[in-house]
Amino acid sequence: MRTKNIFISIFLTISLILGSCTDFLDIKPEGVLLKEDALNTQEDVRMLLNSTYTVLFSGSFLGGRTQIISELMTNNILGSELDGDWFVIYNRASSIFEGIIGGLYSEPYIAIYRANNVLENLDLVDKQIDRDRMEGEARFVRALAHFETLRLFAQPYGYTPDNSHLGIPIKIKSKPEGSIRETVGGTYLFIISELEDAVELLPEETDNEYDPHGAYPTKWAAKALLARVYFQMNDFENAFTYANDVIENSPYEFSSLTAEYEVEDDTVTLPIEFMDRYSKLGSNEAVFRSVTITVNQAGETIFVNRGGEFSGNMRSDLAVPYMKMTQNAYLTGTSDPIDLRAIAWYGKKEGFNISKKFNGNDQLSVPIITITELKLIRAESAAENKSEINIAIQDIQDIFDRAYGSGNRVAPTTANALIIEARNQRKLEFIFEGHLGQDLKRIGALVREEVIIRGAPWNCPGSVLQFPQSEIANNPGFIANPEGGC
Repeated sequence: MRTKNIFISIFLTISLILGSCTDFLDIKPEGVLLKEDALNTQEDVRMLLNSTYTVLFSGSFLGGRTQIISELMTNNILGSELDGDWFVIYNRASSIFEGIIGGLYSEPYIAIYRANNVLENLDLVDKQIDRDRMEGEARFVRALAHFETLRLFAQPYGYTPDNSHLGIPIKIKSKPEGSIRETVGGTYLFIISELEDAVELLPEETDNEYDPHGAYPTKWAAKALLARVYFQMNDFENAFTYANDVIENSPYEFSSLTAEYEVEDDTVTLPIEFMDRYSKLGSNEAVFRSVTITVNQAGETIFVNRGGEFSGNMRSDLAVPYMKMTQNAYLTGTSDPIDLRAIAWYGKKEGFNISKKFNGNDQLSVPIITITELKLIRAESAAENKSEINIAIQDIQDIFDRAYGSGNRVAPTTANALIIEARNQRKLEFIFEGHLGQDLKRIGALVREEVIIRGAPWNCPGSVLQFPQSEIANNPGFIANPEGGC
């Protein structure tokens, strides 16, 4: 992302440090005042908008913490090796005191606060095409930040028949105001509305002058996120429609290209996507991702780590990682001798099962949504709808051919078998990427089968995080989540 400093004196001042050599200022939205004259130019607005992405992709939010906490709600991570806040969350007993949760909760609302300021100052932007693009980006940021926060701090869509159970506060103004939890149904309506607006406002293609590194969302990113949102709601008709649109009409393609890699002293031909999904330049098929290339305060182009929580907790090539894989997850991922994902992503170190997905780089780009995910959304949605079955079969076959080698596995042909296989492939494709925890809640909310996770039901109180003490204490009447574990 392009970087530069905006200095505004406090209570007259926010410091927007967009370079990677300095950590972003940890300012809570309610602790910041922007005077009416704080943003004076179009460039000020643009740099404020840029800052939202730095916050989104901090290690405390989409740079790994959001995904890891979702993984802690599954049986993939070896809980006996955890301690402190991580163990409390794994044990489904989060309370108001976990510092990890405080950072996780504050970061998206900082991004939202800054996006709100952008939306309130669009009159400073000269051209309509630039205003539309900036408005679309700000609404995309607000939608993404609210959605990922909602999935961690509230029970899923479908938990109650009318989705009247409590969600999270919706913030649409920069002016500090008390927090009230919207219902989950209301929060989803807001997120969908934001993304629908973003689809209309964002460009179809990346502008190389405005965005030389592909850091900002296009309308395809908004549609891809809508597919994920509807899929989480078990709205399979809309999930299929949006996923299909991106797959068929966008410039992003499913990647089956291969290359030779050195793996444990052997030269192995592997799909590039398996090795590059978490790499310096990122996934070959990411519709939206964090970008590692930036400019520091000296004006030098450098690479930064956008996946700090992943590399800090799961990288295994330098040492035994803090977070290890359970035996069950290891056996599931390596049970098929011809599955190339087993070679690329699974290993052992000092007697522990470990993931290799985040190895090899000091700087990681984090994919937010890829064509692989969209194909699996489309396949499961088609099968659930019992329509477009041939498309679902081909999507699963594409996943099979890349993972097992062309022609070595044949996709099922019935709707029920396709649903089972789509879910199974999501487990295998997205190990440690944070999908499984949310998938289990989504499947549980379908009310078709009992979903038990490490001995507890999918909807037990401890399956969602407790709000931090600062939110509860600063907002009289704020309703916290139940505590007590599962």
